[in-house]
Amino acid sequence: VEADNLLFGHLTSIFDVLKNGYPLAATPLNANKSFITASVLWIGNLNAIIQFNDFLLGLGMQINDSWKNYLKWLRQYACCRHGGVDPDKYGNGIKPFAVNEMSMLAYYHSLYPHLLKLLPVVPVHNYLLNRFVCNMSDFGPGGTEVGPDTGNGIWDANSWGQHIGGT
Repeated sequence: VEADNLLFGHLTSIFDVLKNGYPLAATPLNANKSFITASVLWIGNLNAIIQFNDFLLGLGMQINDSWKNYLKWLRQYACCRHGGVDPDKYGNGIKPFAVNEMSMLAYYHSLYPHLLKLLPVVPVHNYLLNRFVCNMSDFGPGGTEVGPDTGNGIWDANSWGQHIGGT
């Protein structure tokens, strides 16, 4: 947990759920899950982090076109900027800010959702549904986008805890 995230409760009360239901866990930053932050990163076992590290090393060493496949996946979320990363025939590439650890976590989650699960980031609530906003309930406790229920708590993907609890 990053130092600027506050805990409002006892982590030990959900330790069994985390240990048994989340090999790795992190928090999404956006609804399309193209950025996942490690502001809270749960590592459930040694094998999970070894596999994730091997994935990152594979990207860096461009094993089996892994870097090329990552950029192809990322293009749908972060295109286009003239002169960006991996430009197409028109010179438009991926916006450089998007090539980072958060999009790499997101890419890993897209490939292995059973190994990197998402923690709930919004409270249970009857959110307004319309065509401009995703169903926020999907990202809350018991939602379809998150792993096993961790109780009524949420995991701070940004700095909401600082705003609510002060630092």
